[in-house]
Amino acid sequence: MKQKDLTRGPILKQFVSYLIPTMLGTLSVSTFAFVDMLFVGKGVGSDGLAVLSLALPFVIVGGAVSLLLGIGGCTILGIEMGRKNTRAQTEIFSVCMTVGLIIGGLITVFGLLFLDPITHFLGASEELFDGVKQYLIPLTATQMLYIANQIIGFFIRVDGDPRTVMYATIASNGFNILFDYILVMVVHWGVFGASLATGLAPGVGLLVNCSHFWRKKNKIHLRPSRSMFRWLPRVCKNGFGSCVSEVASSFSIFCYNSILLKIPGGGALAVAAYSVISNIDFISFSLANSIGQSAQPMVGVNCGAGNTARVKKAIKITYLFAGAFGLLLFGVFELIPSQVIGAFAKAGETGLIAIGTHGLRLYSFAFITMAVNLATIALLQAMECSGSANLLSVCKGVIFMLASLFTLPFALGLDGVWLAKPVSELATLVLCAVLLVRVLPGRLLQVEQAGLQPPSEKQQRDTGKA
Repeated sequence: MKQKDLTRGPILKQFVSYLIPTMLGTLSVSTFAFVDMLFVGKGVGSDGLAVLSLALPFVIVGGAVSLLLGIGGCTILGIEMGRKNTRAQTEIFSVCMTVGLIIGGLITVFGLLFLDPITHFLGASEELFDGVKQYLIPLTATQMLYIANQIIGFFIRVDGDPRTVMYATIASNGFNILFDYILVMVVHWGVFGASLATGLAPGVGLLVNCSHFWRKKNKIHLRPSRSMFRWLPRVCKNGFGSCVSEVASSFSIFCYNSILLKIPGGGALAVAAYSVISNIDFISFSLANSIGQSAQPMVGVNCGAGNTARVKKAIKITYLFAGAFGLLLFGVFELIPSQVIGAFAKAGETGLIAIGTHGLRLYSFAFITMAVNLATIALLQAMECSGSANLLSVCKGVIFMLASLFTLPFALGLDGVWLAKPVSELATLVLCAVLLVRVLPGRLLQVEQAGLQPPSEKQQRDTGKA
């Protein structure tokens, strides 16, 4: 494999060469949820979809850890690669993988020990309690596989090998689809079978991702040491916003479920409809987020090398793709909402299709601005404007989202629930514009003036403490 030099060459071509495999790579998480929903919806019915929706907030916890360490670590990795700081590259990768495995093990231990209280906390009714518990067991037991596969995928992409991440995703998704079908539709293990297939699939992806290191073309190495922990505060600082956003997403889903169960016109059927819509949102989020992730290596490396002209071109290309993709998503879900919802419903479940179709039409307005908002967060992270990136993430995922969710339903009823996400994304877009005007010119000028030259030996020792 030929290593990519991101400091030279056509930027658009490089962006596309990252975007295509990254889009497939980021489907890793979302496709698992999609396939589970498809087979559970067809094999179990609306109760099974409600189980998936109730369990999802806890499942997202592992994703939050992956983003904290993956995004936070790769933000610094790109900059240190631009500075040719080889020691830093290995230490950053090693600390993120080590800490990720430790946290994954802790989630498994405490999750299995306190499974009943967790299931109650998620809001499972007496009828759905056993189903939620069965779905949580395999996913909780395989958190180390999931977190390790996600983190290593982030780093391999920045290490110049997005294709391997793509192949790993295809392999793991293929495993998940095959065994979801066998365990749910043939063996009839229901939600437990779907969860078991999803939980084991990252192990397949992890094996494929490890081939990046077997080919000995890598610049990063897994070599744990005491000195690697000096990077951890900086990693957490840069990944904090993405982590908080993911945790907030988990809490938002919990709030959606609680409100839908109680609001007039809601109930278990509305929760089942939201299960489909939230998974569509999850998939759309992953695809949209891949646009910003594709730009991060180019922006980070060129910031580290002091190439402001290339940074500006990469930013323009990113926003062009993000805006177009947001409009594409909106158009698709406005044109064929009933067909999308119907694909996940058992024959004859007309009530689920009716509620879901109306909800998706309103909810899909969020997709117009979502990709641009995610691109802005990714670009700010890549330039190590962590304060602005974290503020955007917190406002998008916590403040604006919860404010909309706890006010609109009182004024608009069930429609207010579906419109909470579009209003939150619109408010985020306004904040994006304000922050870009205030932060971006100064950061680009700082990069241009400082040049971010390769650090001296002393700076290499001290830079992890920055």
